[in-house]
Amino acid sequence: MPNKRRSHGEGSVTARGKNKWRLRYDGSIGADGKRNQVSETVRGTKSDALETLRERIRSIDTGLYVERQTQTVAEYLNWWLGVHKNNIAPATAQSYSSIVRQYLAPSIGGVELQRLEPNQIQSLYSDIADRGLKCGPHIHRVLRKALNDAVRLGMIVRNPAVSVLAPKLRKPEIKAWDAREFNKFLGAASNSEFCDFFEFSVHTGMRRSEITGLRWKNVDLTAGIVRVVETLKRVSGQGLVVGAPKTERASRRSIVLGNTAIQLLKRVRVEQSENLLAMGSVYEDRGYVFTDGLGKPRDADQATKEFKRIVRSINLPDVTLHSLRHTHASLLIEQGTHVKVLSERLGHASVAFTMDTYAHLLPGLQQQAADAIDRSLASG
Repeated sequence: MPNKRRSHGEGSVTARGKNKWRLRYDGSIGADGKRNQVSETVRGTKSDALETLRERIRSIDTGLYVERQTQTVAEYLNWWLGVHKNNIAPATAQSYSSIVRQYLAPSIGGVELQRLEPNQIQSLYSDIADRGLKCGPHIHRVLRKALNDAVRLGMIVRNPAVSVLAPKLRKPEIKAWDAREFNKFLGAASNSEFCDFFEFSVHTGMRRSEITGLRWKNVDLTAGIVRVVETLKRVSGQGLVVGAPKTERASRRSIVLGNTAIQLLKRVRVEQSENLLAMGSVYEDRGYVFTDGLGKPRDADQATKEFKRIVRSINLPDVTLHSLRHTHASLLIEQGTHVKVLSERLGHASVAFTMDTYAHLLPGLQQQAADAIDRSLASG
């Protein structure tokens, strides 16, 4: 018995089995100026097949038609990573690759790129939330960016990640020490090779990779200023890699040093000169401020491990190395430092971001302001 074939406009639907249909329609115009005939198999009811055919014809008529491909999401994402690896910072490329490998490929990697639906992405985000993971917003940013590129390249008609309910960015709890707690830590770290590193972090609020990437050519001890212009991070398979600060415009900045920080750097410089004389040609002088005894730059990951070791050895609130940056901010806020100045020192993208990050510390400034206006008026 011959297959039943039903014509519909410029295409046709033919039964190929139970709930299985073959669509035929004229696709895009080829190099020879003729339209290529497309054959596509779909599943569902006859009504579903007819609706799919109508969608294909409409997309051709409106110029939104994309040639049928069987490339999977994983195949596309791996290709996409390869294209972008030379256009983004090494640490960013490593982060993207990790997101694809750990979360996207195992869950939706086997789905054909052109068949990826919003509900499949939403299920992935729900699973991540159920597991208590905080990386949902970052995964969404990476996937949405990758699929936007697929739309731009004409590989898919629409970006399915746009239609989903994006994971909420959970505001991290800001943990910081007070001056007494930090001084207690500094005492415990006095014999650590990273002691100067930790102290400098609190005095400047610089990110750990900004400190490891600081070179003497960007330090002016006479003026008491350091210029943040590059970072040094460990990238898997590449070792320590020089890069740009986190945000090009705001993170490239100058930080004024207090006398304690200036004296700290002078002490570091003297120690390096002594090591150079002692080690001779073995000493590796690449111009970095914070180095080991042979002149090699410090590794931020090693600094983090050493920080954790010292914190565990003493009775102090458990914080991370990044918390020293928050400690810098909280101490300045306590002293009434203007939020714009604080934002500039930290290299934040905006003052609004600084205020949002440290909003829990600002009510105290309101009371200081109220007391100040009382004193001012009373003195008049």
